[in-house]
Amino acid sequence: MVYKVLITGGSRGIGKAVYELYSKKGYDVVAPGRKEMDLEDIDSIKGFVEKNREFDIVINNAGNNDIMNIDNLSEESTMSMIMTNLVSPIVLTGGLVSHMKSRRFGRIVNIGSIWGTVSKPGRVVYSATKSGIHGVTKTLAVELAPWNILVNTISPGYTLTDLTVKNNSEEQLMAIKADIPLGRLAETCEIAKAVFFVGNEDNTYITGQDILVDGGFSVQ
Repeated sequence: MVYKVLITGGSRGIGKAVYELYSKKGYDVVAPGRKEMDLEDIDSIKGFVEKNREFDIVINNAGNNDIMNIDNLSEESTMSMIMTNLVSPIVLTGGLVSHMKSRRFGRIVNIGSIWGTVSKPGRVVYSATKSGIHGVTKTLAVELAPWNILVNTISPGYTLTDLTVKNNSEEQLMAIKADIPLGRLAETCEIAKAVFFVGNEDNTYITGQDILVDGGFSVQ
């Protein structure tokens, strides 16, 4: 049997690595672009769901992180992060679980962040949304368990993506590495492996968990 997988934000970074891993493993993977589903527009999400209901595995990966101190936050940036990181996964998942229930099988993976566990200046909204998405995970793990639908959060730490390289100088990257016990940033494929570990049919009992993949950063 070939399971059908939906991943949001699958065109770059961690999302692209997740897309490539599931595809390599033989899954039928769909990664809609913004024209197909705008995660800041509830009507767009509902329109996508109306046309595409039959997913067995959902990876809520897309995220938005504007780093700003609270006194500089714009309403536009705040609402964009809340919609993309928290509201859209709730609306999207809510529209797709009926198929999973009918099959008595489903795997949902929400992408959190170490900034939902620890924090840093400039991440007030981002941390709030990532804390919130694990709240969603915990509730749905309990709510959907009777239908064999397992729900988990994977929370990446510093990861070597194009955006990370763009937003940090070489000196800043060296300082970040020095703060990580393993002495390096994660590769996107390492995050993808963690997502796949809990987000496939071989996971039959892990649910409601927040798994931090951060090289030991958050336990210091």
